[in-house]
Amino acid sequence: MPSKSPFSQLPSHLTTLHLDALSPHLWQQIQMNELINDITPIRHLSLQHNHMGPAQATQIAALLRSNRTIAILNLANNDIGREGAEALAEALKENKCLCALNVSRNKLGDAGIAVLAKVLLRCKAPHQLILES
Repeated sequence: MPSKSPFSQLPSHLTTLHLDALSPHLWQQIQMNELINDITPIRHLSLQHNHMGPAQATQIAALLRSNRTIAILNLANNDIGREGAEALAEALKENKCLCALNVSRNKLGDAGIAVLAKVLLRCKAPHQLILES
């Protein structure tokens, strides 16, 4: 019988979760759909320094499209690149809850930064985009 994920039943009072710099073994065990959904109470999710790459950034972006709970997402130092930035930008067009996104030190390039900035300029809700090199 498969083991139960530690994120399947988070306590309702837990609103901030930092899963930063996890070992590759632990990172592979995390099911993003258990963290990024409308059932968990998480409002601030930090996943920095996990070297997830563009594919996992795209998976997170797909989950963010319909998410209505996460307000702050930290994806710093994850090598998401331009492809990940483009996926996140598309998700931000539909997500009305995310207020702050940290994508610092992700090798987004000028094109990745531009696509995120363009989407945020069109958003009506206040957003904070954090870009550090």
